[in-house]
Amino acid sequence: MAAAPPHYPGLTLGQLPVGRINARLGTNLVPGSVTVSKAAHAHIAIDHPLEYADIMAALPGLIANPAFIGQDPKHPHAFYLLDALQTAVGSYAMVAIGFTLSPGGTYQVKSAYGLKAYQFTSRVKAGRVVAL
Repeated sequence: MAAAPPHYPGLTLGQLPVGRINARLGTNLVPGSVTVSKAAHAHIAIDHPLEYADIMAALPGLIANPAFIGQDPKHPHAFYLLDALQTAVGSYAMVAIGFTLSPGGTYQVKSAYGLKAYQFTSRVKAGRVVAL
């Protein structure tokens, strides 16, 4: 009998620090918690398997107290939070979060993965990542 496919549950990670984010980005985000849907959880596990365990363990702390924030001009409906974290792939952890509240009143993680130091530095130099 074949093994059951992996199960990737939806998760609630904690409150988004909207005060800090609004002050830095000039947004008007309302208080809300951050969740990872089953689909986003599976995406992180399948597309980023080498860093999956490190990233998932770091997500609650990364949400609660990120050191950096950024936005990719190609993805204007989302922002990302970052912090130093040694993973199998890189030296920084990044989580992308949508700006819009879900119908359930939560902010949704779009993706999460590691960045190499040069990728992080490149985003800082381009002005796409700043200290939070």
